[in-house]
Amino acid sequence: LHLSIRRQRQMCIRDSGQTDQLPGYRLGQLRITDPMVLATSGQPVHLMVSYSGEAGDVVEGMVFAVSRDELLNADTYEVADYRRERVTLASGLVAWVYVDARGARRPGP
Repeated sequence: LHLSIRRQRQMCIRDSGQTDQLPGYRLGQLRITDPMVLATSGQPVHLMVSYSGEAGDVVEGMVFAVSRDELLNADTYEVADYRRERVTLASGLVAWVYVDARGARRPGP
């Protein structure tokens, strides 16, 4: 599963997904400097999810089922500012989410 909660992406999704929440994370912004990303997205600022560990911080989003190939393709799109982390959502689903690579890592397995 892949949690698409930050910026809009031009990826083909096979279904409409479902809403969920990512507790202990907050939404911030990242100024884009990579010319390829700027050309692809057309946006100089992207939303960024980062771990806070604060119980009151929750990011609302959508969960989509994607294939391994689609997930690996998304990995090639992301620049070094992001890292992919496995998280447990409020619903109990386990998902992948791209987070701020500069931020703290969520403790645990």
